[in-house]
Amino acid sequence: MSRAFKLDHGEFMTMITNAALPEDVLVALDRLGNSLRLGGVPPQRLVDEVVAALNTIPVLRIISEIYNIQRNLGFYDWENHNSEYEKRERALHLLVCMPALAQVFTFHSNGYVREAALRALTDVPYSSFMLAILAVRLNDWVAPVRQAAV
Repeated sequence: MSRAFKLDHGEFMTMITNAALPEDVLVALDRLGNSLRLGGVPPQRLVDEVVAALNTIPVLRIISEIYNIQRNLGFYDWENHNSEYEKRERALHLLVCMPALAQVFTFHSNGYVREAALRALTDVPYSSFMLAILAVRLNDWVAPVRQAAV
């Protein structure tokens, strides 16, 4: 087996946290993440901006960028003292209010939210990056997410 397939956890975390998302993608993710943290339904233009930004990421970077996307959207916000249940319920409510968040929430750190996001997709995403995230979700560690990705 080649060295490329023998990463320990520390090497893997260094690799994914050093992956550099383009500046415009980071800005879009940060703006939406801030809006989500403030509460309420984010503006449609902000969601559209993030979806458009995600569509510019090369498909070969999908695995290395999932964590960075989650982190920049605040899906791994350890400073937020809301319970996981409250965060999940809020995300599910937002998804009902704004189905356009479905593509963004396929990156969510919570499996219930990822599953709901996949079920809320009304159209097959047109970008290779978003199609790749659907393929990744076919192999999600949460069984209902895998089923929803079909």
